[in-house]
Amino acid sequence: MTLAETNLGSILGTVRYMSPEQACGAPVDKRTDIWSLGVVLYEMVTGHAPFTGDTPREVMSSILEKEPPPLTSYIAHTPAELQQIISKTLRKDREERYQSAHELLEALKDLRRKLEFKAELGRSTSARSWLRWTAMTAALLALAAIVAAIMMFSSNRVRSTPAAPEKSIAVLPFENLSRRSRQRLFCRRHSGRDSDAPG
Repeated sequence: MTLAETNLGSILGTVRYMSPEQACGAPVDKRTDIWSLGVVLYEMVTGHAPFTGDTPREVMSSILEKEPPPLTSYIAHTPAELQQIISKTLRKDREERYQSAHELLEALKDLRRKLEFKAELGRSTSARSWLRWTAMTAALLALAAIVAAIMMFSSNRVRSTPAAPEKSIAVLPFENLSRRSRQRLFCRRHSGRDSDAPG
């Protein structure tokens, strides 16, 4: 077990999966999760982290200031669409990322369908290594799509959770049991047996 110490005002989280807004201590939202999934997807495809450094400070500096190496730096035959998807998840400006898990999920599913079609089409003519890599990438995309679907389902559940009902008080009609006529003002109705004389 490792001991994790926290300090007042420090940023919490696993540094290499932090988004730029987290590294700056700015408010986060669902697009922050899109960034983190993009980091995982980059690692799944290349076997390397997109942002590196010898210290947490250097990693955060890389996240804020640098772009990750293109996928072709590690794998020559990377589909351009896959590069586009991962690059979009890792935009510094969150407005330029996928705005929801559903949007990312659709992009991943579309690319997976294209890769599976290409693999099926070239099964008899292309090199086995390319087919193997394409099949592996399709499997990774399927896994990423599952994660995106889980994220989308979780955010929908949070939005659909009903708000706590407002507190209210029920006021029931009073009954004058004191037989004092002055108390009749507090009652919806009073009986003729109430005495007019003060008690």
